[in-house]
Amino acid sequence: MSQKKTGKLLFLLFFVYCVFIPIAANGFSLTQEEKTWLSNHKKTTFRYIIPPKYYPISIVDNGEPNGVVLEYIGIIEEALGLKLELIDVPWSKGLEKARLKEIDLLPCLSETPERAQYLKFTKNPYLTLPIVIISRKDIKNISSAKDLAGYRVSVDPNLVAYSKLKNEYADIDIDFVFRETTPEVIRAVHLGDADACFVSSAVAGYLISQNGWSNLMIAA
Repeated sequence: MSQKKTGKLLFLLFFVYCVFIPIAANGFSLTQEEKTWLSNHKKTTFRYIIPPKYYPISIVDNGEPNGVVLEYIGIIEEALGLKLELIDVPWSKGLEKARLKEIDLLPCLSETPERAQYLKFTKNPYLTLPIVIISRKDIKNISSAKDLAGYRVSVDPNLVAYSKLKNEYADIDIDFVFRETTPEVIRAVHLGDADACFVSSAVAGYLISQNGWSNLMIAA
């Protein structure tokens, strides 16, 4: 079977189980082609990456994956009989390896125009996390993304929030403050190195609570 067709089948199988995990208990069938593909790849190890510090969704600690996404990975491995291996590299390097086709799966990744140029995405995400604006409590004038004009906004350039701001609010003059992980993005606001940040609500809530950053709030 060609490498292109192999990649397509793996993608389709991953889509099936990501989308239908909530109803898997009711049962559904795979096509004969999918069953044959699985049978032929029992000994194949598929490489994947996840954001290493996207608490509590996706975590890599001393080379070991953890977080909510790990539960989904476990279900996929057990249900499909696939062997998945975490490639423990910095997130930016992992995305580059994916672009070079050195990574097979990215089970915790949002679609952006930039990523869609070299990756295939499932049509329906298995997990949706709203993005919110976090600011310090002493900043009172931010109630939407349009209000970020003129403010210092911390972002991780390798996450979806930066792409969203850059593509959907290109007309707004934002002073970006770049950090490499979501904890550092939010910490920059806490310490006053940035005025606000654009991050996942679940991740922000977890990190603010865990670190006691009581001077921060959800502005929008």
